[in-house]
Amino acid sequence: MAPTHQRWLHTYRTAITVLIVLVTAVWQSTRIRTSPSNNNRGHSSEVSNKEGHTTVVASSKAQKKIAQNISHKIVVSSKKPWWQSPSSVAARYEYKFPTNGKLIAIGDVHGDVGALTKALLLAKAINAQLTWIGGDLVVVQMGDNLDRGQDEIPVLKLLTKLHKEATLVGGAVHVVLGNHEIMNVLLDFRYVSQSSLLEYRPFGANDVALETGPKDRSGPGAEKETREDFSSRDSSMQSLLFARARAYRPGGFLAASVLANRRAVLIVGDSVFVHGGLLPEHANNVQRINTVVREWLVGAAAVDDFLMQIVESETSVFWTRRYSQNVDEDHCRELRDTLSRLNVTRLVVGHTPQLHGITQACNGAVWRIDTGMAAWFEGMTDREIQILQIETVQGVSSTRVIKENDSSL
Repeated sequence: MAPTHQRWLHTYRTAITVLIVLVTAVWQSTRIRTSPSNNNRGHSSEVSNKEGHTTVVASSKAQKKIAQNISHKIVVSSKKPWWQSPSSVAARYEYKFPTNGKLIAIGDVHGDVGALTKALLLAKAINAQLTWIGGDLVVVQMGDNLDRGQDEIPVLKLLTKLHKEATLVGGAVHVVLGNHEIMNVLLDFRYVSQSSLLEYRPFGANDVALETGPKDRSGPGAEKETREDFSSRDSSMQSLLFARARAYRPGGFLAASVLANRRAVLIVGDSVFVHGGLLPEHANNVQRINTVVREWLVGAAAVDDFLMQIVESETSVFWTRRYSQNVDEDHCRELRDTLSRLNVTRLVVGHTPQLHGITQACNGAVWRIDTGMAAWFEGMTDREIQILQIETVQGVSSTRVIKENDSSL
């Protein structure tokens, strides 16, 4: 390992050790306090995010009531915690899956379980009781379950529950890793709403599930949220931030048991699904990208330039917007080369909100399906839920945008 990497790793391990000590100390000191104030819930505030959009970080009372009603219906019938997946270790490394004829792709949800539920109902994947009724339908959700909204845990629970139910009847629910999942594992909490932090109160420092796995992490990001960033929150929020850090750090129980079951690059049938985009240099490294990211999420990856490039570079599969804005013929030519290397027909991406709904470019070679459907976005002119259907009949696939107010449904 290069000396610079050794120094970086030493700094990282030191930061993690300090973080664990602080978490324990803060938790012990807050156990005798009253619960964190909930007075700010129901009020909206705006922040300007990294991607140039304005975000509402708390919902209205009506939206919260909808979310609460939905949350009560998300019941996972298992003695194990909801986040524990039935998938085998070997299966988690697979990234190619068949389609049974019909596939529905759903864009970014950002902690809005109401919007996710509407999309799943529109897809006829679930009923009003949030039970899977899609049979052998395949659903792909494009990631960014976290940040901005207040319903992160209900979103994670619902997708986990439906994955298990769909698998039993020959269907599937796949979730692609988004850049906001990656940011949380890097402990970059700039876009976490105060309302969503309250969801992490049950996952305090004394929760046994948070203590599993090695303490000496070797993934990047422990220093991402600086002492100044943490101290800018009030004391009750600090304790919740520490709980969140323990959940999402490399090897944390939500990182290792939920996020690690997701793919950075997913191929289903003749379509490839990536949150940001897929460049030619990625096409020859899909297996390696998926494997390294998963090992990082479970706390087992060594720090190297390849990992850093994946999780932080603006040209990575999580961050690039190459095919989502200002696309020209050179981009289309490059995309066709990438698709041919993977022997697929189209690329489906999220990440970059489309102001007027789902769009495509390069004669359907790329579909951009992040419509900003989460309630926390402002400035989006079309609020109706939209999903992308990809149907394969006799080996030939076709695409169709299904809209919430489509009278033909």
